[in-house]
Amino acid sequence: MITREELERLTLQCQAGNPVPWMEALLSVETKDNQVVPFQLGAVTRKIAESLSRRMVILKPRQAWATTFFQGIGFAFACCIPGFKVGLVLHEDKAAERAFKRVHLFLDVLGDEQRPELSYDREDFIELKANRSSISIGSSRGFDFGRAGTLNMLILSEFAFYEQQDAKDAIDAALNAVPKHGWAVVESTPNGLGNPFHTLYTNAREQGQGAAWRAIFSPWFAHEEYKLDENDPYIFVPAEDRGLFTPGPAELELVMRHSLSHDQLRWWRWKLRELTEAGEEHLFAQNYPEDDVSCWLSSQEGAYPQDVLQRMFSECRTPLYNVGPVTKWKLADAGTRYILFADCSEGVVGGDEQYAVVLSAVTGEQVARVRGMMPQDEFARHCDEVGRFYHKALMVPERNNGALFIDVLKRLGYPNIYKHGEGPEAREGFPTTAITKPKMVAAMVSALKSGEFRSYDDVVVRQLLEYRRLRDRNGLLAGYGAPTGSHDDGAMAAMGANLIRMTMPQVQMHSGPRQVGYYKVGRDGM
Repeated sequence: MITREELERLTLQCQAGNPVPWMEALLSVETKDNQVVPFQLGAVTRKIAESLSRRMVILKPRQAWATTFFQGIGFAFACCIPGFKVGLVLHEDKAAERAFKRVHLFLDVLGDEQRPELSYDREDFIELKANRSSISIGSSRGFDFGRAGTLNMLILSEFAFYEQQDAKDAIDAALNAVPKHGWAVVESTPNGLGNPFHTLYTNAREQGQGAAWRAIFSPWFAHEEYKLDENDPYIFVPAEDRGLFTPGPAELELVMRHSLSHDQLRWWRWKLRELTEAGEEHLFAQNYPEDDVSCWLSSQEGAYPQDVLQRMFSECRTPLYNVGPVTKWKLADAGTRYILFADCSEGVVGGDEQYAVVLSAVTGEQVARVRGMMPQDEFARHCDEVGRFYHKALMVPERNNGALFIDVLKRLGYPNIYKHGEGPEAREGFPTTAITKPKMVAAMVSALKSGEFRSYDDVVVRQLLEYRRLRDRNGLLAGYGAPTGSHDDGAMAAMGANLIRMTMPQVQMHSGPRQVGYYKVGRDGM
């Protein structure tokens, strides 16, 4: 029995923005086997609790208790803060019904002194009589944001499974109905590329600490329930999965990458086998994500070998130098020539970033980048500085949007600007066209398979993973590109640098003007 003094202390903590102690002391939840037990944080929800923010977008595995956790937070705030209004939106009607029952379980397990009296109790709306706080519950199609009005907390659960227009309406509500001091929470398992959840999460992750939304990811192996004991009474465990069994090559890489236990690997085998036998193997990466890149790709056609890029993504590392838009993973090696490919954008808010990749012409390793939302002339000046640092790297501006970039480079006297074409028709810059783009894709496929391209840049690797084949209505290949709502500026810069490297290997270490095919090289470089 909790004392009045303890309740007051917990209430003050909750009012200050830390509802977890109140929840652990007062709430109970129903387990999968229909047992009512005191609320406790699991590994996934503990990570979320440690990172609570006013704007959160959470990528997590199935059945990780995230919805229950946030519903408990909303309930705690409603009980402790007068006039606190919570909106809980689920992806389907049945989930909304379960959420309503969960609220009543919260109420039922409270002691007589803690249990608030209700002034309204409908299947979509509960109001606490004493403090006028309320909880509105509904599905993505049925939730009335207009009637809900201003919300102190809005929870959008399994957001990736909303219909497109419903998702847009929900995000609009999160931006407009929740004040800056309120809480907006978006959580989901992934459901393919290009939907609003994918866009929101990836943008927040790429922007990092400067993002308006905090991106939080929990892999499947962080969830304590995803383990399988060899003597489990409910699941048949084959003989080859018992004891200290030997992992296969792919499994060994997985174990080493994430320090998996035998119980975790045994569960992985069982769940993958279960989905495979049902013809749903592709859903494993989606429902039980290993990382926050490959999980989006289960139903998409990636242009590049996913296993290579996933391994490369796991090897991305902290740079040696990171100041402003310039990032360096390796310094310039003596005697090595470099290629700097600049993917130029218009530099407008909401569009692609300016992105340049510096590639070693010898090893195919990305050693640096210039990245940011900035005017093109500023981008050119940064690239001029970085290019000179890397031994006057061959500067390859993307020509389609790079007229100002090229003009600034000329005014700065950059000595090694790439020219495309032959003779007097040669022009500075590389054109991305229906002819050159498939060559860029083919060259990157070859380089990834042979190990001739390597990057420590998580943005580049992620964009390459997402880069995909585009199909028309008849299922025919219509080109390549990023999914709707995603960016490919980093991928395009890497693809361009790699193509230049792979099509001019014989002039990598030569000085003076050289011409190979339709590629014209500047006077000081390759």
